[in-house]
Amino acid sequence: MVAKGGAAPGSTTNTYVVKPVSTESINYRSYINYKWLPWTGDGSIAGEEGRMMSAFQMDLISNGTDDNIKYRGFITGSGWEAWKDETNYVGAGSKKIEAFNIALEGTIANNFDIYYSVKVANLGWLGWAKNGENAGTSGYGYQIEQIKVVMVVKDGAAPGSTTGAYILK
Repeated sequence: MVAKGGAAPGSTTNTYVVKPVSTESINYRSYINYKWLPWTGDGSIAGEEGRMMSAFQMDLISNGTDDNIKYRGFITGSGWEAWKDETNYVGAGSKKIEAFNIALEGTIANNFDIYYSVKVANLGWLGWAKNGENAGTSGYGYQIEQIKVVMVVKDGAAPGSTTGAYILK
């Protein structure tokens, strides 16, 4: 306590700081057993444990006019698909998705990293990949069952371990 009108015991600058609210976010959904599951986002799990994910779609919410999200899947029997944007989905409807790449484009890519982790049949949750790196497996024929995706401020800490995000046979 300080006597009325006395000097403060330290600096009185920056006593209250408001963190800017980010308007950027991502939504995504998966296709399981001939139906689209509800949209989810920002680190939530899409997919169902024990069920094959056969298609996947994303949506980027951003105020930037040049911002975009692109993604592709490695499909059993077909290989890597062409890159898709939020107006399209990856997958074939009846074939397994074995791996993913997800990347941001435009100004948003200068401000955020995009991380994603997949749960693979017979292996469980793998490490986090980011910014277009491979996530999943190749050469095993294991299906992806679930995925989590999160945007992190550029060069911020990963949401978990980045070890073993992609396993090549």
